[in-house]
Amino acid sequence: MITFNRKRTNKILIVFTLMLIAILPLYAQSEDELFNDEEIVTQVENADASNAINAFLVSDKVRIGGTFYGSVTLAEQINNPWENGFTPFTPDTHSMTTNLQSLLFFDARPEANRRYYLSLKVLWPYYTETKVLTDAQYIPAQPPLVPDGDIKTQSTSIAMPQIKLFELFADFTYQDMLFFRFGKQTVTWGVGYFWRPADVINLEAIDPLNPEVQREGPVTVRVTFPVPGIHSSVVAYGIVTPNQTTFEETAGAASASLLLGNWELTIGGYYQKDRPLRGMITAKGSIGSIELFGEGTLAHGSERTWITDISPTLASSGFIATREDTTSPFFKGTAGFLYQNSEYNISIIGQYLFDGEGYTNDERTALIQKAHDNESAIKNLLALSGADSDAVFSNLLKALIYNSGMHYAALSINFSKIVTNRIGFSLFTLANLSDWSGFIRTQLSWNPFSGFTMNGGAQFMFGNEDSEYIVRNDGPAVKIFLTLTLGSGSF
Repeated sequence: MITFNRKRTNKILIVFTLMLIAILPLYAQSEDELFNDEEIVTQVENADASNAINAFLVSDKVRIGGTFYGSVTLAEQINNPWENGFTPFTPDTHSMTTNLQSLLFFDARPEANRRYYLSLKVLWPYYTETKVLTDAQYIPAQPPLVPDGDIKTQSTSIAMPQIKLFELFADFTYQDMLFFRFGKQTVTWGVGYFWRPADVINLEAIDPLNPEVQREGPVTVRVTFPVPGIHSSVVAYGIVTPNQTTFEETAGAASASLLLGNWELTIGGYYQKDRPLRGMITAKGSIGSIELFGEGTLAHGSERTWITDISPTLASSGFIATREDTTSPFFKGTAGFLYQNSEYNISIIGQYLFDGEGYTNDERTALIQKAHDNESAIKNLLALSGADSDAVFSNLLKALIYNSGMHYAALSINFSKIVTNRIGFSLFTLANLSDWSGFIRTQLSWNPFSGFTMNGGAQFMFGNEDSEYIVRNDGPAVKIFLTLTLGSGSF
């Protein structure tokens, strides 16, 4: 994150806002038309047949392409504007953030029953600094300076490239009956949009703020068996977990899907040693122009650790007492809808989530109250140890309150066309219904020409002092942002 001059920031925001207002009505092309070329690979003409590489690349069995995303975001935040006043020209904080990333893929099908796929993710900054231990030396006891002896270490920083192997797998078949995929791959489990409780295989959980981003998956053997005569299939997975060293650590999963009219039903299960056994069910279909989806999981035990007490007498354990539960059943479920209308250029997505691993309202309220009752004593002990008492106590509250609710909801409304095809508007809100906190994000987009998009908007936090999203943000605030997306698209 780069900070910059406040007066200059305000001028930039004003200039871009005036440009947006003045020029918006002049254009009339859809943003969806930016990158509508479905031809991913440009074939090389007049390839030398004696050159194996050229002959391979010009084959219609090979695709090479990817995606590119680049943006610059200017943002400012006004803290507690409801009490301190809304002052957009004198914000409390302001920043500039650059986002630059690309996903590159190679897709080859040398035969009808074989396929090879590779994708790499590249991020900016291209290198990150990592410390590596280079030397370690034991220093004998030298009372009173080093009464018990010590170890002196030396390290150096090396640059590590931010290039990640995202997917690498092979597809092959057996007599058109069994379809195999082996390698590192993203697995599609679940039908939810903002949340997917049934997705227990991928290494990354879905991000409600950016749900369409492809997530990283594990190394997996997938076997698909289409059931003859009916619209059904059975899929089995053997999953190699990160840092796995023994066969006993291998996870297994299986699912069966059935198509009934315009509805698809799926049941499945997941097993791994020393982890909760999970079963899941999903359903997806439509009624008229509304698409409906839902899913649920039932787990035998949980991997979550709950806070049960907060007290200055628990200083040795970070001022908290905790508990685990590896035997009780825990349910997570979600349901939602998608509505699209091309005539009015609108799409609406809504979803509700029930998290059976969350605290009850009484539990959460009692723990928060106990934390505040002991706040002074805890901060005094922290100050005596030389720690930043305010920061440590704030992190303590965040550990308690983050994802603490049982009920969540999200709603997205998007207009792809306002007046012209080059202007769009979206509204997104996400809320913890257990403590009635969340945020509302509005955004106006303008695409004057291919390769350039301007997005401007504001995000409003709501909730009481100790609610989840107010604590996440370190207090109530309004954020104003302007994002310039440059050259992004597929190739």
